[in-house]
Amino acid sequence: MLDKLQNILKYNILTVSLLFFSACGSTPTSPKKVVSPPAWVYAILPDDTPTKMYGLGIGKNREDAIKVALNDMVSRLSVTLKSSFQSKEKVTNYSHSSVFTSDIKSSVSDIKISNYKVIKSYRISYKEFAVMVESDKSKFIAGLKTKLKSDKESIKERFFSVASRDALTRYNVKKSLAREAKKLATTVSIISLLDKNFNKATNDKFIREMEKSYLSEANKLKFYIKSDSMSEPFAKRIANFLAQKHFNIVSSNSGAIVLSVKVKRDLHKGDIEIVIFTIDMSVFDGITRIGGNSIIVKERYNGSMASAYKSATIHFEQDINAQGIKSLLGIDLDVE
Repeated sequence: MLDKLQNILKYNILTVSLLFFSACGSTPTSPKKVVSPPAWVYAILPDDTPTKMYGLGIGKNREDAIKVALNDMVSRLSVTLKSSFQSKEKVTNYSHSSVFTSDIKSSVSDIKISNYKVIKSYRISYKEFAVMVESDKSKFIAGLKTKLKSDKESIKERFFSVASRDALTRYNVKKSLAREAKKLATTVSIISLLDKNFNKATNDKFIREMEKSYLSEANKLKFYIKSDSMSEPFAKRIANFLAQKHFNIVSSNSGAIVLSVKVKRDLHKGDIEIVIFTIDMSVFDGITRIGGNSIIVKERYNGSMASAYKSATIHFEQDINAQGIKSLLGIDLDVE
């Protein structure tokens, strides 16, 4: 029995020894081979063609990489358009407004490209993914045209809807529409550079007509300030503010927006005497009241009503500048 136990122990020791020396004598595992990314990941993108646009992006995952690639596509487009536009200016010896050349990049950056496909993709590492995207330029142009048409129709609809409204409403709406139309100029120019058959002249005319209509409305907008001797100092502050904003102040109410100013004053006696000025303002277009407001200005009375008036009108003017004429008068007047 003892001999059998000794043999088992010798066998186990021998087995362990053989395993140990076998492990020590084995060949070391070779490191994994590093695979370089495809050449396109860090190469220069192909130039856009007459029919295709390209973009390249690297992000933490596929979705982020696509967003970067689309932004890259838009950025490349803006550079191409600006270069093409400047070349066109040089050839035609025509100087476009600096507004377009300075705003074209930011205007193009607002454009969203939805018609695209991923033509190449590669996982660089656990946290990096690269994609190359391609977009059909004709579909991109078609999208711009569709949006341009929709924007123009919206402007036209609102333009005709105010024909019978009061003068202030017509002025405000047409001013807003002229701004919207002006923003279309960049889109019109972009489409015209990408599509030689696009009717740029018709769209430019539409933009000019919106501006012309607004300017005509602005020239017709006149204000007549109506007041008595007690309210005249306050009325003059309103007139000065409107004049500084380039509105017409006239001496007759014929065809004008009438702004009526009436002031009440009360002297409250106590430990401190205070003059309370209640300024009632009403705005009329013909016989229709289109706005108005009533505000109170309190001034300390030091024995001189003239001094109290002076302080009150100064504070009233400060209120106009701080609150704006729209809030103070209770009228809808677009003032820059």
